[in-house]
Order: sequence, then C-alpha cells, then structure tokens
Amino acid sequence: MTCEKCGANMSADMLFCPYCGTQNQSGVEHAQKIYDVDKDFMETHEEIIESGVDSAIKQLTIRLVAIFAIFLVVGFALYAGFNYRFGQGSKYWVTGSRLSENQKLVGQYLENGDYFRAYTLAAYTDPTQERFEYYPKYKDDLYAIFSFYLLFHSVDLQTENLDDHETPRALTSSDVLSYRLFYDLPDSAVKAELEKEADAYLQNFYQLTPEEVSELKTIEDYNDFRLDGSDDYETITRERMKQAFNE
Repeated sequence: MTCEKCGANMSADMLFCPYCGTQNQSGVEHAQKIYDVDKDFMETHEEIIESGVDSAIKQLTIRLVAIFAIFLVVGFALYAGFNYRFGQGSKYWVTGSRLSENQKLVGQYLENGDYFRAYTLAAYTDPTQERFEYYPKYKDDLYAIFSFYLLFHSVDLQTENLDDHETPRALTSSDVLSYRLFYDLPDSAVKAELEKEADAYLQNFYQLTPEEVSELKTIEDYNDFRLDGSDDYETITRERMKQAFNE
C-alpha cells in the first residue's frame, strides 16, 4: 500500500510511514484487532483453566467426601457389629436358643446358691439391665441379689479400715433407708437367704441388737427408726463399734 501523505510504498501492517512518519490508520486498526483477539483468547484460556481447576477441586472434594462416608459407614457397621456381639447387654446373647440356655443356667445357679454368678450372667445378657425383663421367672430373685450387693458394697469397703485399727463409718440415715428398701422387696427363697446375711451385718458390723433389727425390718417409715431413743444412728453405732472392734 502507499502512504496517504507522501505516496511511499509501505507494508499494510505498519503503524507509521517509514518515510514521513504519518500514522497508518489501516495498520492501527489491524493492530487493534490483533490485540483484541489475543485478549479474548487469553481471557478464554484463563476461564478454561479456572474452570478446569474448579472442576478438579469439586471432583476431588466429592471423592474425599465419598471416601470419608465409606469409612464412616464401615466404622459404624464394625462398631454396631462388635457392640451387638460383645457389648454389655448385647441382644446377640438374648435371642433364640441362647436366651433359653441362659435362662436355664440362671435357674441352675440360683438353685445351687451361686447367687453372684446368676446375677452376673443375667445382668450381662439382659438389655434391660437391672430390670431383668428377659428373665421374668427369676426377676424378683435377681433384683434381690442386685440390691443386696449394692447394699453391702460400701460395707465391704469400710471393713478394710479395720486393718488400720480405725473405726469404719457408722450407720447413717441413708443406710437405714437402703436396708428398708431391701427388706421391702418381694419375698422369695433367695431374698430370705440374703436377708439372713443382712441381719448378720446389722448385728455384727453395726452392733444392732436382734430386737433393733426386727424393728428396722417391720417399721413402716424409716424416719421413725430409733436407737436408744435417738435418730442419731451414727453417733450411737460409732460408740458401739469402737467398743466392739477396739477391744
């Protein structure tokens, strides 16, 4: 093409005439078009890259969530299976023939006087725990055993103090209430045997007289129970225990 001003020959893509320096409008427009095309291309390229990155991140996130969900489901399944098979009160142990066998064993243990073993088996294999609803035939006996061991667990701990020549904790109003609750349980052969031991504890450990034990067993309101005319059981039994254990 020729320069519009001096008529010199020049390339169409030149921005200025190399002879007179006049701006080549056609070259400028051509350069602008090339710039716009390059700009559009770069923007489109960046969008494609960003879109690809976002897509990759989304896919990675989805996969990680899926993997986590799988681990969570598998972990829960393992926990549920383990708890069903080995957990306290697991239903695995109280279904079908297992329940029938356990019921027979509990009955045999009770008949042989192996009360703690009967209670342990029933408590471990009954999802209702100390309600013993899976052992209705032995429910009263088992609950009597449960109450008995709760009642005397603290006493057993207290007797350890005797080795140190110390007077153990004496009878309190809460102890009196616990004994009354035990004595009020439904009568059964097992409860009758355990009641003899409870009487012996009251007489030999807390130093109550047989008459006082009988009163405690028959009184309607435990708040009305008295020792030597007083409801200060702790002071009275402490003095009695000192005399009995320190002699």
